Amino acid sequence: MVIRSLVLALGAVLCTSGCDAVEPSKEASPESDPPRDVPGEPEPPRGEVEPPALPPASLDPARVLVRASLDVRGIRPTEEEARRIADDPDALDPMIDAFVDDVRFGRRMRDLFAPAFRTRVDGFRVFAETFGLDDEVAFRTSLAEEPLALVGRIAERDLPWTELVTADYAMSNDVLEQVFDLESLDDVEADDGAPGFKRARYLDGRVHSGVLSASAIFVRYPSDDVNYNRGRANALSSILLCDDYLDRPVDFPRDVDLTDEDGVLEAVRTNDGCTACHATLDPFASYLFGYSFFDETAVEYGRYHPEREGLWRYATGVAPGYYGDPGFTIRDLGQQIAADPRFVDCAVRRVYEGLFGRRAEIEDIEALIAHRESFLRGGLTLRSLARSILKDSRYRGADAPGDVRPHGALKMVRPTTWSTELAELTGAPMTILSADLMHSDDVGIRMLGGGDDPQSGAAPAAGPGVTRALALQRIAEIVAVRLVDGFDPQRTARVFGDLDLDAGAPAASDVADVRARIVGRAPGAVEAVDDELVALFTDVEASGETPRDAWAAVIEAILRDPDFTTY
Repeated sequence: MVIRSLVLALGAVLCTSGCDAVEPSKEASPESDPPRDVPGEPEPPRGEVEPPALPPASLDPARVLVRASLDVRGIRPTEEEARRIADDPDALDPMIDAFVDDVRFGRRMRDLFAPAFRTRVDGFRVFAETFGLDDEVAFRTSLAEEPLALVGRIAERDLPWTELVTADYAMSNDVLEQVFDLESLDDVEADDGAPGFKRARYLDGRVHSGVLSASAIFVRYPSDDVNYNRGRANALSSILLCDDYLDRPVDFPRDVDLTDEDGVLEAVRTNDGCTACHATLDPFASYLFGYSFFDETAVEYGRYHPEREGLWRYATGVAPGYYGDPGFTIRDLGQQIAADPRFVDCAVRRVYEGLFGRRAEIEDIEALIAHRESFLRGGLTLRSLARSILKDSRYRGADAPGDVRPHGALKMVRPTTWSTELAELTGAPMTILSADLMHSDDVGIRMLGGGDDPQSGAAPAAGPGVTRALALQRIAEIVAVRLVDGFDPQRTARVFGDLDLDAGAPAASDVADVRARIVGRAPGAVEAVDDELVALFTDVEASGETPRDAWAAVIEAILRDPDFTTY
């Protein structure tokens, strides 16, 4: 908490007055996105702001290429891309720039921000049958992706990040249109950052303001009769501002009777130990009373109720506002958040930590400030921010005096990345009962594989573990069989080339070529591991198995090797 506060505070203090101008680009959005007013006017560009000078990157260009490709595309470099970087290391930066322009960038940003939104849970308090639907997985997946679809759209279409809280539309798909009163604004579904989703508007009287008007947020974070939307307000503060009220140190008064509702309300208004948080939390929460649900029915849940907007008068008596700035509607709240310097700081930190695969430390403050400036100069587009971070020497393995950890250390591949890279490798998604194995704990291996826990908010595993090794073993077995059996003949040919999978033991050079294609590097000289894989093939075949079974064992070993599980 102290580190995070320092990062955010210094980011706000050390920048110039341009920090308050969070909308440096007033250009019109694409034809389907009419221009809209957003707060703040930009300062003229103040020149390049570079991250602190560091020693040269310690990772070789081939490994940096794999890292960048997985981080921004979710797949490993193709054989052609790997050969190009092997022949011309100076091509690294142009190739990474091209990766950021890839259509899959939107999907990667959805995955990167998913741990912050925490909507990809295995179940909500309402179910598909509540709304007359049969497919529970489709229902909860559609609801979970609603706010993330807007992240994907912003990323893929180079819209300013403020669109997240100011967009005058919602994101919807066919399932959500059966659940809520929605009117589609687009004739064709998106094929970019969120396939299946398109722009729409709710018809239940709510004012649209990006994710602040997304039903998924309020279904995921319900409120009871005494919480008065405070939990929801804190969830939004944590998601959008990286400011979780529950992380704040509180000197809680011991003389308050928590069983006395009137006494608690009085303490919230007057006790110093309570007002430290409630003075800003309660006005924030008062914006959200239109989402008050009185029971878990289709008529109530996830729908907006304009007639309840004024219930704050009887609940807390605190009028809507944002850190002393009064307002009336969710649109006002969106404008206020967009003008808050912490909104930009938080986006920078989330993308930085997502691409680095770790929490930001004190040593990262200068780099965070530099990337923030690049974000502002780039019109607050996620591509401009990603490009800045991908050029960071620390991202490429450099170390500086005082660093807490060696940055040359490889990162673990997380389940969300397995989801996309294995689907690319085999030609089919890793699903069961229509649920993505890497995004589910009920039927999948998200947490077992070292991923985050959207229910509790626990971060992904920091290192390898037993459950991750077991989960990877099972996944590797499935992928190996798919490849060897020709589940998708084109993908099988891409991995094996002209090899005859029914022939005897391959040459070590053939195994080296197969291994290189799988891990995303150019084929090179035979290494000791290739001889060991040939020996494994021979042992499996000698035990009475077919050559294809032996190849499956070899592929499984490659997929479980650190060369594939880290990057």
